[in-house]
Amino acid sequence: MEDRTIIKDTTEIADRTTRLVEKQKKPYQGFITDEELEYAEKTARSEHEARAARQAAAREELSKTRIYEGLGTGLGGDKEEKPKEDAKPARRVRTINISLSDSRKVKRLIALIAVFAVLLAFDISYFVLKAKAGSIPAETQAVRAQTEEISTENEALQQQAEEMGDPDQIRDTRDSWQRIRDRLAE
Repeated sequence: MEDRTIIKDTTEIADRTTRLVEKQKKPYQGFITDEELEYAEKTARSEHEARAARQAAAREELSKTRIYEGLGTGLGGDKEEKPKEDAKPARRVRTINISLSDSRKVKRLIALIAVFAVLLAFDISYFVLKAKAGSIPAETQAVRAQTEEISTENEALQQQAEEMGDPDQIRDTRDSWQRIRDRLAE
């Protein structure tokens, strides 16, 4: 068995240093023999070559394929395409890459996001309160109208109660009439 060296491939991040460490590969101490290892390597190599040949054949076949336009209406060779004058240019997808190399930048970004979130919450609450305050005069008018109706009903009930007299006296009178009826019924 042969010893192989492995070099770890790393990239360097801004404002940080990176060390490349070279380690010796330890020989495998197991139950696989050298013959089995060689056979596995040959098999893997032959499978890799067969897969590469299949992919190359598929690419070659695809490059020979013809693409027809206007399927069902002829081959489409006799119609002319007119360029569109009002066609909009293709929209490009914009990507923004943010690289944060140290924790101070991350903390500042989080603080900035938190401030924007608080400001957004205040703005939203202001507009909600403004909308609620706009409906308060109409609700106040409705409550005043209900209060006036209830007060007139209370006055009418108060007058009826005064006409009837004292509730204890009414109860006593009713009980006396009930006793007289009971005696007459016997």
